[in-house]
Amino acid sequence: MNPSEETDEYWLYATAPIDKDATYGPSGGKWMVYVYVPDLDHAWATIREATRSGTLGPSSKSGTARANPNDTAKGAKPTKVICVYTRDAEDRDDLGRVFAELRRLGFAGQLSYKTDADTQEGTYGKGSSLYTSAPGSLEFHTPKSRNRRRISTRTKPCVYCGASTDHIMSQPTPDGRHSMAICEDCMVSRENMPESGRWSNRAPGGYVTQPCPECAAPEGLIITTAMIEFRGMAVCQGCNARIRR
Repeated sequence: MNPSEETDEYWLYATAPIDKDATYGPSGGKWMVYVYVPDLDHAWATIREATRSGTLGPSSKSGTARANPNDTAKGAKPTKVICVYTRDAEDRDDLGRVFAELRRLGFAGQLSYKTDADTQEGTYGKGSSLYTSAPGSLEFHTPKSRNRRRISTRTKPCVYCGASTDHIMSQPTPDGRHSMAICEDCMVSRENMPESGRWSNRAPGGYVTQPCPECAAPEGLIITTAMIEFRGMAVCQGCNARIRR
């Protein structure tokens, strides 16, 4: 069935032959190919066959005629997205291989790469792409907007009492990570934080944790809203590397 004929499902799928020797990273991702609606069926046929033959990634999917609240099928020249998946968002060589094949197949427009982790966290719009490639370009890069994307506060259970909290502290944990969630009550009672230092008395802000590019500690870098806004320096909790954000 062609995407233009499918009105019950949001997506049509294609999968590659099973590769028993393939390795998968902790988070995959996908190249996103935006296609004008009149060209969608032909574009999908090309990517579907390339996926099934094993020359792209492990799978791909195409938007259909069913209206999707997250798609871009609006305006004078509506488009639909075709996602071409890769096994590991950190494997730049494999991303490059799939990217080059898409260009060889004739997809000369702008291409964007987004991680599955960002999709699962609901990150959309400007700053959500890990890599982009301009129309006609044979190279891809991390856009500047990626480093300025809005940080949203996330909650985790406090390691001591289990209460939901949106604050963390830099401290190694038994599972090898480098930060732990702790509520402000436990911060006062267990970590000797003065009452005047309670987070509820401070300006609101968010954080994210990121792997250290030097030692690869999973949560080595704690990036706060202020660091993004003022280009602050993050210090890895694992190797003490200083990384400017």
